[in-house]
Amino acid sequence: SKSEKSEKKSPSAITIVPVESTNTLLITAPPTILDQIQHMIKNLDIRRRQVMIEVKILEVDHDDLNALGTNWTNIVKGLQRSGHTITHTVSMAGSLTDTLFAYQFNRDLNDGGSIDAAIQFMRSKGLVKIISEPKLLTADNQKAQIKIGQEEPFVKSVTKLNDGSNNTVSDVVYKDIGLEMTITPHINADRDVALEISFKSSSILSSVSVGDNQQVPRTGKREANANVTVKDGNFLIMGGFTERRRSVIEKKVPLLGSVPILGWLFRSKSATEKEVELLIFIIPKVVENESEAQALLNEHRIDSDDVLEAARQDILRHAKDRFLREEREPNVQDKHDKAKHDKK
Repeated sequence: SKSEKSEKKSPSAITIVPVESTNTLLITAPPTILDQIQHMIKNLDIRRRQVMIEVKILEVDHDDLNALGTNWTNIVKGLQRSGHTITHTVSMAGSLTDTLFAYQFNRDLNDGGSIDAAIQFMRSKGLVKIISEPKLLTADNQKAQIKIGQEEPFVKSVTKLNDGSNNTVSDVVYKDIGLEMTITPHINADRDVALEISFKSSSILSSVSVGDNQQVPRTGKREANANVTVKDGNFLIMGGFTERRRSVIEKKVPLLGSVPILGWLFRSKSATEKEVELLIFIIPKVVENESEAQALLNEHRIDSDDVLEAARQDILRHAKDRFLREEREPNVQDKHDKAKHDKK
């Protein structure tokens, strides 16, 4: 019959045209084959699971830690006493394997504990500076990337002009200096999240003179890679990214320190060196459906209110400390005026 002939059309009678603007397929095929295609698409077109990756990058001053007579062991014990227990340590691979460490903390969501409790514990002691707090939503098996820093100029080459003036022209290139981190999550059947982590950090250590008194930055670079498995909602602490920083502080008597030639008598410079360490906190949270996405949205809305309150308290605390310090220590100008008055 005529209908039987139409059923026996060759596969070339099937056309599939993707419409990218609407994320749909325009399919032309015999009815029985069309049913098979629709069934196949239904099985394949499944919502991909997603992962909310919360990252907090902190900077710790080791001199302050030592001054307080504490170390990482004591901090970890403090976290354990506050209800955060270590489930296991994590081995890491990279160029800094001997110094890197990672801990995974089990978090009981029913007691209201969060990663912020651990950070506030250290902030209350003045031990940390928050560098960045990004939150990224990415699909399962999809790479997420974080970049923090700026472009810095580097002299690539210096060319002397042939015009008899001895002038030079510098060829300058710009390079990214700062932090770069990529995280690729893989969700397991039991909602554990395997994380592929790649970390790169670069910084300008000092400048050196080359060629015709050209100042070229001397940079330091740190890289590490890690493969870890973290339970849904637990948080991971990575550390061991240390460096020594040198700074020069100049002190001078107001007015007199700015006098030409003799001003150096009323100025002093001191060089300080300190060891700082980067800590990276990572929390992966699996998002499988709209209700979980909404719950996560509500949670972060509450977190933002907590952050604002913490910032307000931080400002008040620093203002109070500064006021008390100024009350206890009169400035150099006051001391100078008092000395002149005593001589009279």
